[in-house]
Amino acid sequence: MTDLGFIILLGSVSLLLIALVSINPQQVFAENPDLEIHFIDVDTGDAVLIKVLADGQNRWLLIDGGFDGYGKNRILPYLKEKGVKELEYVIATHYDGDHIGGFDEIFPEVNVKHLYGRQGLPIMEINSNDYKIFKTYKASVAAYISEGEQRARSIDLGLAHFELLTDGSRPHEATKEEDGEDLRSLVYLLTYDKFNILLGGDCYSYCEREILDKVNKVVLYKVHWHGKDKNGTSTSHALLETIKPEVSVVSEGDHTGRPHEPVLDRLRDINSMICRTDLHGNLVFTISGDSWSIKSSKFDKECPDIFTVNSFGSAQWQFSADLDDEVWVKVRDAGNWINDKTQVVAVRHDETIKGTDINKYTVRTNVRANNDHFLLANVKDLTIDAKFDLVVDFNGDNELNDNDFRERSPFEKGKANEEWSSFKIVPELVQSEKEEKMTETSSPANSLPSIVI
Repeated sequence: MTDLGFIILLGSVSLLLIALVSINPQQVFAENPDLEIHFIDVDTGDAVLIKVLADGQNRWLLIDGGFDGYGKNRILPYLKEKGVKELEYVIATHYDGDHIGGFDEIFPEVNVKHLYGRQGLPIMEINSNDYKIFKTYKASVAAYISEGEQRARSIDLGLAHFELLTDGSRPHEATKEEDGEDLRSLVYLLTYDKFNILLGGDCYSYCEREILDKVNKVVLYKVHWHGKDKNGTSTSHALLETIKPEVSVVSEGDHTGRPHEPVLDRLRDINSMICRTDLHGNLVFTISGDSWSIKSSKFDKECPDIFTVNSFGSAQWQFSADLDDEVWVKVRDAGNWINDKTQVVAVRHDETIKGTDINKYTVRTNVRANNDHFLLANVKDLTIDAKFDLVVDFNGDNELNDNDFRERSPFEKGKANEEWSSFKIVPELVQSEKEEKMTETSSPANSLPSIVI
């Protein structure tokens, strides 16, 4: 199997526990919360559905409509499931296709009372797919929205105040040459009782600078630009040190290489719980009284801290598990090698194993597959407090052969930002860490090239 590409993702509840004891502790998911924020999994794109109780009635808002096709296939079924027949407000943060593409499929089916957008001409090539989507969006607005698209403004609904931080104008510091749809994203700060929530589209760079003096501590941050990094100017240190979110939600697909590791590292540095639609599915954040909760549809609970590892290259993070921690491992199977016997085994990094030694390990788990050719394995009771590796036994024969992989990683407590290697298992291969480095240098066949995500 020479062209097997897979991604292993793993995480621990350690950072989750930090969030649990923070200022506004997470509690049991409430059945009738005061405020609901739904992050709908629309692959690459944004779709944020918000329910607010105002004047004794539930009022719904929708921020962005995902990409073309996702309005019909993802958002409308979700609205139907929640019983949403009318949207009090719809907000188009900017005119990129992954934010407005689904609106023309939504508007004919759901009554929209008010539509807010940045207005003006789109900043994109007229022969681009985004421009075609923009024209379709405008036609749908003309056909179905009686008031048309209005210039964005602040919104008050009951206890919820949506303060408009950026109105779609070009940021003051940006030149005409630097201008673009992302820089013009609308950004809202939702204040509900004592909780602040930052909701923006693809805001970065000059756009982020413009909101710095308008925000402070938030409980929830919808991560700008789908977790994309650009020289540290998106989800920047300056922004995160100002807002210090307890929960950060990334809306992205599982095929783009985003969110980027530098962004994830900055979020981890401030101990923010990271929730991702590509890994955790639909996400529901709620506020009830003086507590908040977040729930993942794939895990049916909170979001385990998970990070991306490229099997062809390097990763940046550290991991240490204690007795009661959970380790979630995700494997992308590009070669259709997954079956119901596939298992993941954790071994010490400095421990040598022969092809038939896998039977001796008690810390191992069978995996479950879904229709996206992914595995999710939950390894419990891992007591290794040192560097460790993960072995993927694809055929589940309890032996290591040349179709299996061993992920060698520097996951040692207190150490981060170190590269690790992924390579095929060679039967009967016995190596020390020192010998491994020599082998990797002299025998490239046993090690795959390093490509940073």
